[in-house]
Amino acid sequence: MRNFNEVLPILKRLFRMNQYRINKCRILFELAQQADGEIVELGSFHGMSTIALERGSGDNQVSAIDSWNNVGWVGETYTQNDYRIFEDNIEQAGASIKVFKTDIADKKRIDYFEDKVALLFWDTGVEDCLMEHFRLWSKCIKPGGLFLIHDTADYRLGWNGLKEYMQAYGDLWEFEVEEYAPLHGLRKV
Repeated sequence: MRNFNEVLPILKRLFRMNQYRINKCRILFELAQQADGEIVELGSFHGMSTIALERGSGDNQVSAIDSWNNVGWVGETYTQNDYRIFEDNIEQAGASIKVFKTDIADKKRIDYFEDKVALLFWDTGVEDCLMEHFRLWSKCIKPGGLFLIHDTADYRLGWNGLKEYMQAYGDLWEFEVEEYAPLHGLRKV
């Protein structure tokens, strides 16, 4: 079994790694080690978190779903050049990733993963889509699985709204809130 200190030099070689990014990748790596089933990342950009998930995944398949043709959380426009950077980073890391170059709301992909996902990392950075994506993808999380959400300093990604919704209607949704600073999680019970 790998440990994160063996993976960190690879990440530092490919990405600018500050303490925040190191902590985020360490958590992803450790949660991937605990996952019992498919691991899916929604929104992969240049592949930093994808690599951390894959390195911790053991025998679990890691899939990256991104169109690489959208607007990010600070208004950045992602392009096909970003996809080429992603591919190069994955290759340089020697990572084995199943890539779906499609929209995150692609029904065919969602149906494919239904009730198979042990760890789903939502990292799309689109402010107004968290609730919609949670509704679409929650059926893909298997019992005991985790819907993990990337944090931003101002919570524009909607975590507070989703957490309030989950707490208010917890009996309708079979998820419990878990915190993995700087990430947030909803565990399916």
